[in-house]
Order: sequence, then C-alpha cells, then structure tokens
Amino acid sequence: MKYAFVGFFLKSLWQRDKPPTELNTITGVDNMDYVDSFINVRNIRQDIINSQGYNKKILDIGCGLGFSTSSTRGSLGIDNNLDTLQHAMELFPRKQFQFADVLFWESDNTYDVVTSMFYLHKNPRDVRQKIIQLGKTYADERVVIVDLAPGYIPNDIFSKRYPHLQDYLDTCSEDLSEFTETVIEENKLHVWTLELNKNKEATENEEVCDSNSVMKLLRFYRPM
Repeated sequence: MKYAFVGFFLKSLWQRDKPPTELNTITGVDNMDYVDSFINVRNIRQDIINSQGYNKKILDIGCGLGFSTSSTRGSLGIDNNLDTLQHAMELFPRKQFQFADVLFWESDNTYDVVTSMFYLHKNPRDVRQKIIQLGKTYADERVVIVDLAPGYIPNDIFSKRYPHLQDYLDTCSEDLSEFTETVIEENKLHVWTLELNKNKEATENEEVCDSNSVMKLLRFYRPM
C-alpha cells in the first residue's frame, strides 16, 4: 500500500527534563501523567498534522484543547465539551472550533483528512464506531487515528478515570481492522491509517512513500 504523505517526519521535540503535567504547553499533550512520559518528549500531534501535506483541510474529531487541530484554512476541530472548547479558542484564536456531538454531527463539507487523537479510548464503543464512520464519510484522502496501543496496561487511577478504556483496548483492533496499524511505541502508542483516495488527482507537492519508507520514518519517534 502506498501513502501520499508530505514531510512525514519534520521534527521531534526532546524535553527529557520536563516532567509530565496536566497540560504540557511544549508538547501540546494534556493529561500526560496517565500515559508514560515517553509521549511527553515530542509534539506528536503537530507532527501528525504536518505529515498530511501542505495546506491540507483537516477535520479533527475530539479536538480537546486544540493542539491536535490544524490551523490551515478550512480545517475544523469538533468536541462535545464546551469548557474545553472555550479554552481551545483562547489558546488558538486563529483556529476554527465547533461544539458537536459526534452521534448527530453532519456537515455539507468534506475534508482532505480526518484525524482523531487520544480520543477513542475515552468513549463507549458505539461512539468510537461512529467516529470511525465519520472519518470514512468526510475524508477524501485518509483517516488517521492516534491512540493507546491495544496492549497498553493502564494503572488503576487511569482505568477509573476512563471507564470505557478496557473495552477500547479489547475491541480497537477489530474496530480498526480496515486500517494500517503502525507502532510508535510498542504497547503504548499506535497510529492507524486508512487510505481512501477519493480524489485521485495528485498535487504537485505530493510525495509518495511506500509502507517501508513510512516505517523507516516512524522509527525516528522511538526514544533514545
């Protein structure tokens, strides 16, 4: 399978001396304490956005504080938490956000890419499946899911905080079986990609990489 990614890996931010915090403003990852600190050393959300290509219009489902939402024209972050969205708008006044319940959200627009980062595990299975379906409906090129690996072992505090987590871990491989799964950190963080290519016309800025090339690039994400 081939991937039309541009600049899949642009940079990693290594901040080993930065402890996990509730909102790490360097990496843009909230609630970092519940995932091991390896995620805390790089801006994976922005790297995922950058990897989609120049000026792509991206729908971000479960945008949270907005770090995973693209600032390109026509991009949009949606979430069902009004307080979180208010903070997102304060942090990123140039990005576009919208309150939305994914079970009922509809749009007349389509997007080059649909992403959902660190969001599936927070929701019951019917919502997770709806998110996946929304991605396939509204993405022209691909759907990208970033979340905890199926083999992730949470602590008790994390499990109590997110009651749907274990069900997610048990069923995510089945629900994402159409996707290509890539290991960022074994048993911790995976990326699932579904190539749709509804629009076959390639732009002059596209660079086509085969799956081996993508894997080589992703190795840069491994901690040193």
